[in-house]
Formats: sequence, C-alpha cells, structure tokens
Amino acid sequence: AAEEDGTLAHVGSVYSEADDAIRENLSLAGPRVVTFNNVLKWGSVPLGPVLVDVLRALRAGMGCALELEFAVDLGDADAVGRERPRSPTLYLLQIRPMPTHFLNQQIDPIAFSAEQLLGQTDRALGNGVYDDLYDVVYVKEEALGEVDTRTVARQVGEINRVLQREQRPFLLIGPGRWGSSDPALGIPVEWKQIAGARVIAETKMRGREVDPSQGTHFFQNITSLGVGYLTVSATGREPDAAGGFIDLAWLARQPACTETTAVRHVRFSAPLAAHLDGRNGTGTILKPSGR
Repeated sequence: AAEEDGTLAHVGSVYSEADDAIRENLSLAGPRVVTFNNVLKWGSVPLGPVLVDVLRALRAGMGCALELEFAVDLGDADAVGRERPRSPTLYLLQIRPMPTHFLNQQIDPIAFSAEQLLGQTDRALGNGVYDDLYDVVYVKEEALGEVDTRTVARQVGEINRVLQREQRPFLLIGPGRWGSSDPALGIPVEWKQIAGARVIAETKMRGREVDPSQGTHFFQNITSLGVGYLTVSATGREPDAAGGFIDLAWLARQPACTETTAVRHVRFSAPLAAHLDGRNGTGTILKPSGR
C-alpha cells in the first residue's frame, strides 16, 4: 500500500538477491526494505542538515545536550507538474534535556555469582550504582488475569505514597509498559503514583507480545532524576532467548511487608544494589547481602 501511494519512494529500498545488495530503485524486482536511504544517503529531503541546525539552536537556547522527537511531512517532494506542490515540513514534538552528568560515574565490570543475582539485562537506561534500595514493590504475575490493570495502578500508588512519606526509595517491577495509556499493554500509572521508585523494571506480559517502552512515557522524569530503568523478558531464574531475567519466584518466597490483591511490597534489612552501565546499556540487580 505504501508503494502504491508513493510513500515508500522516500524510505524504501529493494534487496537484490542477484548481487546481494540494497538498491534505491523500486522499479526493480525483489523484497522491499525500509531503509530511509533516499532521505539519509541521497537527500531527497534535507532532513540531516536541518536537524543539525535545529539541534544547534536548541542546545544554545537550553544550555545542555538534548534529545529531540520529531515527525516529518514529506509534502509533495516528488510531485511533477503540480502548480503548487507542498513543501516538506519538520514538526518538533518533544524536546528533552539529556543530563549527561550521570555518565560521569564509571561502572567497572564485576563478575557476580549466579546466587547473587536477582536480575540482569542488556536493555537498561541509566548509569550508576543504586545501593540504597531496601524495598521492592512488584506486581504479582498471577493476579493480572483477575485484577484490572487500573486497579493495579491504584494499589501501586498507595504503596508509593507510603514509601515516599517514609523517604524510602524502592525498586519497582511490573509487566508491560509502566504508564501506558492502554490498560491492556501495561500498568496505566501516572508519574505521581510511582515517583518514589529509584529503579524501575519492565517484565514481559503473560500471554501478550508488548514492545518494551524503555521508559518513554516518563522519559523526562527518568533522565532528569537519574532513575534507573530496565527491561527484562523472563521472570524466572534464567534468561530466555531474548535475554534478561528477574527472579520473581525468589521475591515471592520473601515475607511481604504489605500485600494487596495484585501487588507485594517486600522490605529487607540489607540493601539491594543495581549496577547500570549507561555506555553499553547493561544492568544487574543484586540480592541483599547474606540472601
């Protein structure tokens, strides 16, 4: 459909099996591939140079490195013979500062034994050692089929409010996307309902394929406050083919400080530690010492 209406002309290429090459020529036979080569390599619209100018101006105005979310209307860039073809338009959707000072803390690679690990992933956001986490709040996997995710959000918010009042940062674990506007894709919390979390983990939703959010719903809060964010795909003792795990079965064996129909709050006498390396995106969560 995109090829028929002309959209694919700007972003599509063709894989040529005969010479094992990618060609920007949709008149050729072969599998279509979305590469954006016509924009990025051949400049069908000057997106690269314009983004450089925009980022320079915004960085000068905000005084820091930033992340830019944008959309492009390609207009009628390839129209021929039109009296008034529409020009391509760049739309700025979100501008977020990137607090790079969090990367100043060097995380040394340390080998941990399997018995020490509560979780591990190669999809983590953040940098540093979070070693002041005595509390873990997590959503019980078996409860999701029985409890609406909006109810789960309220229960998480109630525990968060108590922990914030006690000034106790915590590790938050739950399935799907935290902050999703679609209750079927995760726990639809507002930021105020999880604002006390120091490290947040997304786990795989049982019976549903949900793309990880990597904290996009609360990206500004996460980056500016230095909150660690991890995505894991297995909730057992071992990682699955996608990599990453968090041992919810071990947490379930620990006595609960607070427990609702869908959420457990576990408190330890010794702290957990989360090691996040922002340069390579890895994250490791260690059980409390002596456990």
